[in-house]
Amino acid sequence: MEISNLPFNYGNKQIEIDITERMNRILGDSDAFEEKEIIKKYLREISDNFQFMVIGEAGTGKTSLLKALFGSAPFLSHTQRDEIIDYRYGDEYAEFQITGFCRRIFNHIDILKGISIIDTFGADKVNNPETMDFIKENVDKSDVLLVVLSAQNPGSMSVWNAIESTDPKKVVFIVSKIDEVPDIRKTEVLERINRYMGEAGIVAPVFCTSIVDSECSEIEQLKSYIDDEIIANNEGISKQDSNSFYIRKMFTEIRQSFDLRRSQYEKDKLIVADINSMIDDYRADESVRVENLKKEIENVVDREIEEYKNEIIKRMNPKRVKEQFPKGYSDLMDYLNYVNNIYKERMSKKVNDTVSSSVQTLMTDMQIILDKASEKLSGRENCIGIEDKFYGTIAESKNHIVANVKNTIDDTKKAYSSFDVVTKELYEKGMKARKEADLVVGTSTGLGAAVGGAGGFLGAGAIAVGTEGLAAITAGGVATVGAGAAVGGLIIPIVVGAIGAIAIAALAHKIASACADSQMDAKFQKALEEFEQDLMRIKEQMKVELTRKIDEIFITGINGADRVFAEYRISISKESQNIPKLEDHINEVDLLLGQLRLEDKSHPADEN
Repeated sequence: MEISNLPFNYGNKQIEIDITERMNRILGDSDAFEEKEIIKKYLREISDNFQFMVIGEAGTGKTSLLKALFGSAPFLSHTQRDEIIDYRYGDEYAEFQITGFCRRIFNHIDILKGISIIDTFGADKVNNPETMDFIKENVDKSDVLLVVLSAQNPGSMSVWNAIESTDPKKVVFIVSKIDEVPDIRKTEVLERINRYMGEAGIVAPVFCTSIVDSECSEIEQLKSYIDDEIIANNEGISKQDSNSFYIRKMFTEIRQSFDLRRSQYEKDKLIVADINSMIDDYRADESVRVENLKKEIENVVDREIEEYKNEIIKRMNPKRVKEQFPKGYSDLMDYLNYVNNIYKERMSKKVNDTVSSSVQTLMTDMQIILDKASEKLSGRENCIGIEDKFYGTIAESKNHIVANVKNTIDDTKKAYSSFDVVTKELYEKGMKARKEADLVVGTSTGLGAAVGGAGGFLGAGAIAVGTEGLAAITAGGVATVGAGAAVGGLIIPIVVGAIGAIAIAALAHKIASACADSQMDAKFQKALEEFEQDLMRIKEQMKVELTRKIDEIFITGINGADRVFAEYRISISKESQNIPKLEDHINEVDLLLGQLRLEDKSHPADEN
């Protein structure tokens, strides 16, 4: 809002309201408790509207005078004859009935901002004590009291009675319709008014006007007097001007701190952008690697299943089955389980070796990224100190977040470097347990039980050892929340399940039955075909499960490492919302203070 567009110099008040409200927002997340309380106090003080009031008899031109002073925009074209209107500023037009005789109207018009204008109906028409008390109460509260007297009846007792106890410094008399009085009586009218003022103890200027044109010389003289003698000497306005000097000093200090805060945000934003870019590039590269790994694993499964199938079929010569497996079904089942577990074990090792190599590459690449991120955070410049009057707490909190991220990076790197040791320990424990199981179970129950014992280890036992390995890292003090999230999903080995337990059981049963059948060759062939079909179905299921597990491993690893930076990212994201809002408020206050200085040249600038 431009001061030059306002009819009076109370425009400083409107600007000071805007400045104080914006300063309250600027201080919102600062540490400056004392300054916050001062600004809140200023807001309470400045929230009282600067009140203009006009009083006079009916038909003396009160509303016309207000329109000449303020323009016609705020005022109703027609009002009730016995109604008082209180005009105020509002975000939108609204009307409220305050009493049975007073209506308050809010309007979105700049000249009403920070003030109220009370337009009374004729004092000579007041016919109840309640209305007169209301008028007198507002006469006392008003900052500028415009007393309109008709040149034909300047001694209206209803008007003089209403103003007799008011502060004379805020009173100005306007004699309306002076052009309707003969020149010989004009002097007499003024003498009567001066006599009445003396009796009421009031000393105030008297302006004579016809109130026809807002730009007539009498109206301009009236405006100048109100500006120079009433508003300029108003205690509330003077106090607000004094407050504005303190606000200027406070604003200079907080703008300096804000500039540092913004610089810190810009530097942190660049660091986050670099880290995000590195992780995004890494994620894209790893996606290609994962797809290649899945194809490689699928090829391993294809080869191993094919060799397994050929091994089984090669031994299923219908003419030699009885010789090779004299006990029939039980001997045949033991053999098939034995072959099954050999290939399962071999496939598990090849899959895990292949995956482990890729995981090692993943972790090596991620360690490089973590090193670069740690280097960037270590070189992070602290633009704003923790002792800063306004943003020290924010600076301390950001430093704490950065320190936490760096510690988590170090812990995650330690966890990654421990991966080689842990996986070797897992392998050695697995092999040792396998040999012990083969020795103990094999000597006690024979081939079938030994195969079953070994298979048990390679199933749930391998996962149990993997969990033990993860526990070993954590117990050693290496893993933290971030490190555990990044590494935990990587070190549990993939275990290939039984290739076809149900399929080989069905095969053994069918072949054992066929040996006693006259159509042995045909039934052998059909059993092997069905076995081959089962294997193809199992192979596809195995591929789906293994590729899913590979995706899970790599997603867990990447997301875990990515989460290391989550808290730092969140803090920068919050600043990305706060900084532009604060900057807008600061620019607005700077502009408004510039307007205040233009109007306030009589006051020395506060250099302290």
